[in-house]
Amino acid sequence: MKRGIPLVFKRSPYYHKVKDLLPKPIRYAISGDLVRHQQRMLIDSAVKNKDILPTMMCIELTNHCNAKCTFCTQPEIMTRPKKHMPDIVMEECLTAIEKYNISEVMLAGMGEPFLYKKLLPVIGRLKKMGVLVSITTNGSILHVMEPSEIVESGLDKLLISMDAIETGWLHQSKPGIKKTVDEIEQDIRDIYAYREERGRSTPLIRLKYQVLEDSNFMADKEKEKEIILSKVGVLCDEVDLRKQHDWLGEAAEGVGNHTLPKATMNNICNQLIRTMEVSWNGDVGLCCMDFDNKVILGNILESDIKPIFNAEPIKEARRMYVNGSAAFHPMCSGCYTA
Repeated sequence: MKRGIPLVFKRSPYYHKVKDLLPKPIRYAISGDLVRHQQRMLIDSAVKNKDILPTMMCIELTNHCNAKCTFCTQPEIMTRPKKHMPDIVMEECLTAIEKYNISEVMLAGMGEPFLYKKLLPVIGRLKKMGVLVSITTNGSILHVMEPSEIVESGLDKLLISMDAIETGWLHQSKPGIKKTVDEIEQDIRDIYAYREERGRSTPLIRLKYQVLEDSNFMADKEKEKEIILSKVGVLCDEVDLRKQHDWLGEAAEGVGNHTLPKATMNNICNQLIRTMEVSWNGDVGLCCMDFDNKVILGNILESDIKPIFNAEPIKEARRMYVNGSAAFHPMCSGCYTA
C-alpha cells in the first residue's frame, strides 16, 4: 500500500493552508521526506531515463516592469520582446495544471504581475482547482486593487521584494518607482490589516530584502537587519534577508554578492526536478535565471508539458548534476561551484 496523503485531500483548497501552519518536521512527515523525493526524481530522469513531471509552474504573466531595478537584467539587458501573456497561452497553462495535478503556481517571471489586467480572474480559476497560488511583486502598485480584492481572491502567498527601508535607497536602486517607502508600506499594511480584522491566515505576507554593503545607506548591517525584522507582526508575517544574484553573470558590473555552494544530492535545484518556467509567449526555459530564454525546452502551445519537462537539454543538466559536473553547465554554473 502506498503511503502519504491521498490526492483528493492534496487538491483541497484547505490542504496547503493547514500544512503551512505546521512546524517543518511535521510538514515533511505529511509530505514525505522532501529530500529523498527530490533525489528519487533526479535519479529517475538522469539515471533510469524515466519521464518526470513538475509539481509547480511559474507563470510569467508579463515581462513588463515599472521598477527598472539597477541590479536586474530586465530594464536594459534583456532583449526578448516585452508583452503580456495572451489568453491562449494562459488557457494552455491552466489546462496543463489541471491535467497533471500541479499543486503550486507562482505568478512571477521577469515582470510585475500587478500590471496584468486579468490577475484576479486567473487567481480565482487556480483556486477553484485547489492550487496553492503565490505572487512575487515589487509592491509599488498594490493600490491597483483594493485590499479586500487581494485577500478575498484566495491568494495564498504575497511575496514582496521591498529591498528598501529608506526612500533614497529605493529611488536609487529602483528608479522607476516614484512612491516613498512609507507609501508602499501603507499599501501592504492595509492588506495585512484587512486580513487580520477578518481572522484570515492568507495571504501570507513575506517581505524580501537584499542586504548589501551599501543598502539603505546603512553602515551598521546588524542595525539594518534589526529594523527589517521589526516589521514582522506589524506589516508582514515573515521577512527574507538575502544577497543579490547576478543573473548568470550577465547583470550590471558589481551585481552579485552571494557565495556559490557545491551541487550535492541534498541541495538539488528545483528547476531540474520540480518547477516549470513558462514565459508570456509559452516558451519554457531551463532556468529561472535565464532571463532571455537562451535554452528553451519547448513551447506550451506546441507540445504537452510532459515531453517539454523531459527534453534533452534539461535531461543533460540532470545527468551533469548527478555525475558531479553541474558547475560546468552554462546555466548551473551561475548557482554552483566546482
